Amino acid sequence: MWNIIIFLIVVGMLLLVSETFMPGGILGTIGFILVLVGVIMTYNMHGSSMGHTVLGITLVSTIVLVVAGLKIFPKTSLGRSVILDNNVSKENGFDTSLDKLDGLLGMSGSVLTDLRPAGIAKINDKRVDVTSEGGYISSGESIKVVRIDGNKVLVVKDNTNNSGGTHNEQLG
Repeated sequence: MWNIIIFLIVVGMLLLVSETFMPGGILGTIGFILVLVGVIMTYNMHGSSMGHTVLGITLVSTIVLVVAGLKIFPKTSLGRSVILDNNVSKENGFDTSLDKLDGLLGMSGSVLTDLRPAGIAKINDKRVDVTSEGGYISSGESIKVVRIDGNKVLVVKDNTNNSGGTHNEQLG
């Protein structure tokens, strides 16, 4: 019976350790259940004294395995292939600042692709992904940036450029 108990606990601990590197909850849950079943079987078959001993050894072993795994895994070839070793910084080609979007607030531009409600507009001679707050806006229409929400640029149709022409057409 010890073989089954040891097998359950070892496989459960390995699944718990693997959960550290492949999060998702399934492996960790299965591992926890296997360890728990192994410890409960020890208590039932060999008494509380042996159950306490196995529980203590299991807890210490799991902690040691997780800490060792976190220290050793990044140095293995598999670890190096799945762990990002570059910092996310401008020096490494990443631009994480949203400051440039804040500068667009209140600016006007023109729609390059139909906004249904999202699309691309040209603002300050730059292509910008935008979302219309007022629904569909046709390509070529003038727009104005009314809000920046995180990395989302929200625009509305800018009627100030077109209203004069439309008004004159209606009068004539």
